[in-house]
Amino acid sequence: MNAITLLVADDEPIVRTFLRQYVRENGLPVSRILEAANGQEAIELALEHSPDLILMDIRMPGVNGLDAAAAIMKERPAAAIVMATAYDDFEYARGALRSGVKDYLLKPLDPAALADLIRKALAAKQANAPDKAAHPLVAQVREYVAANLGETLRLEDIARAAHVSPSHCSRVFSRHAGMSISDFAARQRLAKAKELLESTHLPVTEIAGRLGFSTSAYFASWFKRMTGTSPLGHRKVKKAAPPPFSD
Repeated sequence: MNAITLLVADDEPIVRTFLRQYVRENGLPVSRILEAANGQEAIELALEHSPDLILMDIRMPGVNGLDAAAAIMKERPAAAIVMATAYDDFEYARGALRSGVKDYLLKPLDPAALADLIRKALAAKQANAPDKAAHPLVAQVREYVAANLGETLRLEDIARAAHVSPSHCSRVFSRHAGMSISDFAARQRLAKAKELLESTHLPVTEIAGRLGFSTSAYFASWFKRMTGTSPLGHRKVKKAAPPPFSD
């Protein structure tokens, strides 16, 4: 339960090789990497192995990434699919969102964004494990982080609020949450940033301030490193995406 199965679907062998080497050389929590050179292979591997994370190129020969994602999600609605494309184009991104995938990244892929996706997938896998026991300290840390996203989050302050030592706080949280406190805080900030970009018209400068960033430039740089696109680019695509179908 401490690693995930990753499916990489890309028609360029050099991309698949890079991802495989990066994962292994950096010790990321991936126990198995499945590779597909086209959409049809991706569908077959996904349905056979149910990977925890699927990184899918949009443009592939035969069955493209969007159609492959739709086929996979028809059989595996909860599949965690992230689209990757070298085309910084609104229509491609909108198509990916319309297919119901989790997110999209622009190529060339940012290594930090890839690592974050893998850790998120592991955290989701562990959180959904039926025998996972909740730990009260984890809940305390999560509550503190959620309430202080606009402040400088220091381990010493978090541990003090939980009435434990910093080392104990860090060790217990990592063991039970499957990630470090700093990784969890970064993900919470990213989720909040996306929420504000998608649901409000707040200027990027104000969003940066609300999330504890000293400057909007630093926030924009961090956001792009985490997602592969700028805050305004993310807002443009998400706001333009059609709403989900309803009865």
